[in-house]
Amino acid sequence: MSCADALPMLSAKLEAITALIEEAKARKTRIEALMAEMTAGKPEAAVAHPARRRRA
Repeated sequence: MSCADALPMLSAKLEAITALIEEAKARKTRIEALMAEMTAGKPEAAVAHPARRRRA
């Protein structure tokens, strides 16, 4: 594979990884905030995340 072919592919992979890292950072921040709320004993922290709730 030539460098001319590889560079666009690597660039696309780099963009995808960068987006994943940003998403992971946002999730980490939210988890840390939830943990802080739970530690502080706030009742709203006990509510399940909407995406995690079981469907009836």
